[in-house]
Amino acid sequence: MDEKYIDASKILAQEAPLTEMLSQGVIRSHQGEPIETLYYTLPAFDPKKVSPVAGLGVCLIRFETDSTWALAKNRHHVDPWEIAAAFVRLGYFPPLQLIEQLSKSPNLTPSEAHEVIEIVLEVVTPRIQQLIDIRTNLTKIKQSLHW
Repeated sequence: MDEKYIDASKILAQEAPLTEMLSQGVIRSHQGEPIETLYYTLPAFDPKKVSPVAGLGVCLIRFETDSTWALAKNRHHVDPWEIAAAFVRLGYFPPLQLIEQLSKSPNLTPSEAHEVIEIVLEVVTPRIQQLIDIRTNLTKIKQSLHW
């Protein structure tokens, strides 16, 4: 994987009452306010190197209890492409959970969609080959067994 991207491929969406937490001061929001309960944590996030995610239907939230950062939706019906593009803008390889949802045409500019696709292909292609190699090896072992 490109060294400039942090691997967030195993990040899963989590749920919390974000609007309630915002009103209680448990979280702070940046570049919009969360409206849903789902969020994605951002490992090793550096707020000094933040890129704008405005226009992608997401905002940044900071949990005051442990200073962790996350992405959350700030409008309804946010396309998975938009969330993936936000991860890329922030320097992350998007979660596989999102990549699996990238089936229809993106609701992004062509350059943003191209960047997301290139990063995903860069990581997914070698993994596909690794799985093919494992399958080939296991098939050979299975054929060599005489039972």
